[in-house]
Amino acid sequence: MPITKDQILAALPLMDKADLKAVYLVTQTLLGDAGTVLAETPTGWLCEALASTTGASTVSFTQGLTGKAFTRNAPVFLEFVNKHFKESMKRKTTALSVMRFLLKLIKDDLKEPTARKLVMNLHFISDVFNRAFPGYLDGQAAKFIEATLM
Repeated sequence: MPITKDQILAALPLMDKADLKAVYLVTQTLLGDAGTVLAETPTGWLCEALASTTGASTVSFTQGLTGKAFTRNAPVFLEFVNKHFKESMKRKTTALSVMRFLLKLIKDDLKEPTARKLVMNLHFISDVFNRAFPGYLDGQAAKFIEATLM
């Protein structure tokens, strides 16, 4: 059952600032007007990390089919990063370092990596990480990787 506009509007006052920013960003992206709003958010940092990992422009991750896949898959990736690499997300430079590391894991996992395929596989980060570092998440040892990257 699809969510109605009225349900979305009713939920907005109940959201915290981070959730409201996420809604704003997705709305801007869907309207094709991500612009500078994107740059100073974790989602914008992810675009920057993707660009440096793939060589594509940051704008390419907010438009067309890749943009739709990004809007759908980026929240899963960012949730993973926030959960397991929480300290890194406090500063842009450390967040970019962790994101590039994780994106490289996904890229190495793909047979023919392209920018679009990388974006389409963002939501598999947990599986990819577990294959690369078995048991690290269960034992909460991801903090050791985080410390190395910081």
